[in-house]
Amino acid sequence: MRAEREDELIAYLNARITKRGGPEALLFGTKPFAGQTLADAARAGGKDPAHLIADLGPRGGSAAHFVMDRKLVDRLVIAPEVALSTDGSPTMRHPRGYGTYARLFEYYVECGHGLSLEAAIHKASGLPAEIMKLKGRGIIKPGMKADLVLFDPTQVQEKTSFVSPHENATGFDLVMVGGVISYSNNQPTGARPGHVLKPE
Repeated sequence: MRAEREDELIAYLNARITKRGGPEALLFGTKPFAGQTLADAARAGGKDPAHLIADLGPRGGSAAHFVMDRKLVDRLVIAPEVALSTDGSPTMRHPRGYGTYARLFEYYVECGHGLSLEAAIHKASGLPAEIMKLKGRGIIKPGMKADLVLFDPTQVQEKTSFVSPHENATGFDLVMVGGVISYSNNQPTGARPGHVLKPE
């Protein structure tokens, strides 16, 4: 099948690669090319980038595309009306699965890139709860659900990378969901008190 439509496949892949910033903007996170850009891997293998991708085949590897503008991202993150979240998960091969909030506190607060500690906490808790109309969540006061994270902002460090995405951040000492401790001493407690929240 591929042989019959090789030209069409390569043209499609070339268009996709160009649209996503070129072969230098794609970084492999899985073997055999972990830590290499598509440009590096193609050059080392004596192939053009589109043929390398075609030879890997569907689900043949995981990679990240670097297409965002850092100045724009920083501007959006520090804007007071912007809440922070992530579509990451513990199973995906991307640093955001384990490192989103560590990056928020380490880079934007402790390294002085535009956010106070209070603003960062609000962006990660009260503001999203307000936007999503989650009553009883997002702030600390009597009568609210005890969804709490105990951490020392000076000790928070993102440990993930695109090659090793499943590394726990440091500095987060305890996580409580609905008053139940679900994470302590740098590991899950086994308690699973969370459930799907709906707007009220």
